Amino acid sequence: MSRYLKIILKPKINLVVLCGRPVWLTDGDTLYLRWQSGLGLLNRCSVVLPNGTETTLPDAAASSVTTANLTYVGDGYQSGQCGLRAASVTPGVGNWTLTASSADGRYDRDTSRVTCIEIVHSTIE
Repeated sequence: MSRYLKIILKPKINLVVLCGRPVWLTDGDTLYLRWQSGLGLLNRCSVVLPNGTETTLPDAAASSVTTANLTYVGDGYQSGQCGLRAASVTPGVGNWTLTASSADGRYDRDTSRVTCIEIVHSTIE
């Protein structure tokens, strides 16, 4: 199973980190989580946000719907990939859990611990 976390930072630096490991972001960064479930054809991909809210991510092949700044990322449900793009992450610490389920009722989960810090800019006069 391929598990990785891709982070795009403001200065356009790409960073790839293995899923499940602690990740640090700064306020406003874009978070990418993408995971190969190993279930084959999926009928659902969802994410549980750090606040406990669960959101289904529509298949990219079927729709380009964005829900609450979240967009499905992957090669479509047929590939077995479950992933997301979270725009403008806000400060906080929490677990992001991706859940993939197949048509025959099997499911698998992957959780990443993400810490987003606020950067305070100050000027000295």
